[in-house]
Amino acid sequence: MSVFGTMLNNMLTIANGAAGEYKMGDYVSTEKRLIIVPESGAILHLLLTPESSTNNADAEDLLIPASGLDILAGRSLDRISIYNATGSQKKAYISVLY
Repeated sequence: MSVFGTMLNNMLTIANGAAGEYKMGDYVSTEKRLIIVPESGAILHLLLTPESSTNNADAEDLLIPASGLDILAGRSLDRISIYNATGSQKKAYISVLY
């Protein structure tokens, strides 16, 4: 069973047709809970990888629903890449609980 006691919040701004990344490996080395909520009207795709990865999300990856995602991630999933397929610049709000 995981216990989460610390929460970090970040906002990632992503241009249309581009991917942005958020790395948490410098301060989160444990299992964590990720809550990712897109800006209203955004069509965003998500890829979770180790921090050492250079792969960016694209339109084939997991789609973030309008209501957001709440997922558990292991120790090595410490890089979040989000692809914006919306048609304009959008934001993704990321909370990390660990």
